[in-house]
Amino acid sequence: IKEATIIKDLPFIEFALSQLYETRTENDYLTFAAYEQMGGLKGAIINYADKCYAQLSDAEKKVFNDILGFVITESSSHKGIYVRKTSVRKNAEKTLLHQEVVNKMLNARLFVAGKDNHGKPTITLTHEILLKSWNVIVSWIEREKEFVVSNNHYELLAQHWIKNKKSKKDLIKGRSPLLEAEYFHYKNHSRITDDVLNYLN
Repeated sequence: IKEATIIKDLPFIEFALSQLYETRTENDYLTFAAYEQMGGLKGAIINYADKCYAQLSDAEKKVFNDILGFVITESSSHKGIYVRKTSVRKNAEKTLLHQEVVNKMLNARLFVAGKDNHGKPTITLTHEILLKSWNVIVSWIEREKEFVVSNNHYELLAQHWIKNKKSKKDLIKGRSPLLEAEYFHYKNHSRITDDVLNYLN
């Protein structure tokens, strides 16, 4: 499959092939017609993601939208281009329901787990295809562009604050910036990192 040279994540390729196998002929042949009908490898992945999402309850879908803020960011070198972000898993698991949804996404292989340089468990999206072609995420990005920009801004400020041993001189100053920060915290406390929460508190 030519697309397999582009999509290098073996779990997704394995899944797509299993989907194709389910459409085999009575003589156990795999056909290009069936492969094209399911939209190729990318189509199989997106269809699978849609099925996983449809199985979530309304409450879980709301939590999933929160969690997306931990695994999607704007490219630092290309404005308006959105990329996968790796986050400490604990940040995304604000409540038991958040934890359950993270586990569901990991089990469904839509998220992938790892560890950062300090050995802390992390999560991220499995593949860029989900960012570019899955309507659930494409729509989320369109709605949440302002959040992503602001979140990146406060994450950088928090990182600088922590690097400087939480110096008071690095805290937000000025009435307008403080009001903006307070509103951001109030509106988004369930989908920002612990570092940003501590910085804004």
